[in-house]
Amino acid sequence: MSSRYPRSGRLWAALGLFDGIWRVFLAETGRMSKVLGHLL
Repeated sequence: MSSRYPRSGRLWAALGLFDGIWRVFLAETGRMSKVLGHLL
């Protein structure tokens, strides 16, 4: 990353982290909905 944009590097890192958390959240939600669907 260019040293001219230090804040943009942190922004991309935060976006990458948020994207990872979001994907895990969606995966867990989808799995739980399947489990609840089988129980119901």
